[in-house]
Amino acid sequence: MGHNYSRPETTSAKLTRLLARIPDNWRISLERHPESQKWTALTEAPDKIGEGKISAMHPDPASALEESWKLNRTEENKSRI
Repeated sequence: MGHNYSRPETTSAKLTRLLARIPDNWRISLERHPESQKWTALTEAPDKIGEGKISAMHPDPASALEESWKLNRTEENKSRI
């Protein structure tokens, strides 16, 4: 009898998934904070440069990017994640 257990998504797979969903013309910045070994991210739509919200600190870059994307995505992009 087989079971279908899903494996947790790796950081690499999560980053790949997110980068495929964020439009190519968006600005993306990832920053590692050496003092805490945590990451923050900023995503900005081309018409909202300077208005983006930075994510909270996360233990991996994918989680930081996901939070920033959710904070900054526009109405037309809400179905992309």
